Amino acid sequence: MLGFVLTMQAKAHEFWIWPEQWNVESGQDTSISLKIGERFKGLSLYYLPQDIEQFDHISPNKITPIKGRLGDMPAGKITPDENGIHIIRHETKDKVITYQALEKFKSFAEKKGYPEAGHRHLDRDLPEEKFKEIYRRYAKSIITVGSCQGGDRRLGMAVEITAVTKPCDGDGMMVLQFDRQRSPWADAFVTTFARPLEGEVENVKVTHHKTDADGRLQITTKTGYIYLVDAVSLDAIDPSPATSGAVWQTRWASLTFATNQK
Repeated sequence: MLGFVLTMQAKAHEFWIWPEQWNVESGQDTSISLKIGERFKGLSLYYLPQDIEQFDHISPNKITPIKGRLGDMPAGKITPDENGIHIIRHETKDKVITYQALEKFKSFAEKKGYPEAGHRHLDRDLPEEKFKEIYRRYAKSIITVGSCQGGDRRLGMAVEITAVTKPCDGDGMMVLQFDRQRSPWADAFVTTFARPLEGEVENVKVTHHKTDADGRLQITTKTGYIYLVDAVSLDAIDPSPATSGAVWQTRWASLTFATNQK
C-alpha cells in the first residue's frame, strides 16, 4: 500500500493540508491529514518521516514540530493551547519523476501556466523521452482556535502563499501574497478550488488567476466554504548528481483555509 501511495504522489497534482476541524477550542485535539489528488478528491498520506523536510504547528507564540509514528494516518495531530489563528506547515523532501514522453510534460506544464515549456524543452536540445523533473511541495493551512486574533505570516519557504486577509472574516474577499525565493512572485498562475464545508465534494468551483506585479491576488470568498489555493514554479536546471540528472525543477505551493465565522 505504501508503494501505491508513493506512486500516486509522483503522478497526482495538488497536495494540501486538511485539518479535521477548521475551528477548534483551546485544548481540543484535532487531526491533520495530508492529501494528494485533484479537486479535493484524493488519498490521505501516511506519516513517513523520510519524506518530510518540516511539519510544524505554528501558534501565535511558538512553533511545535508535528511528530508521529511511521505509517500514522492521519499524518499528524495537534492540541492547540493558545487562542487565535494557527498555521500548519508542511514541506516535503525532493522527489524525482521521469517523463516517458514530452507530451505528458507539455500537458502538465500548460495546466500549471507554462504553455511555452514544451518549446523551451526542445530549444535546450533535451531528449523527448525519459527525462527527469525534481519537485518539492510547500503547503500551509490556517485554523482558528477560540478567536480570530492574529493572522497568517510569511514563513520564508521557497514558494509560499500567505493570507493577508483573515479567512475567518467571512463573506467578501481574501487578499493573498505569493512569494518565490522570499521575493514577491509576480505573474504567478494560480488555481483556486472552493467547496462547501457541508455537502458533496463534487460541488467544487475552480477558478484561475494571475498575481500582480507585487505578487498579490484578491479572490472572492463566501462564508461556509473551504478553499485550496495552488501555484507551481517551473525552472530549467542543468542536470547534476545532486538533482538525479533532472532537467526541470518544480516547487508546489498550496494554502487551505475555511471561511466559517467565529
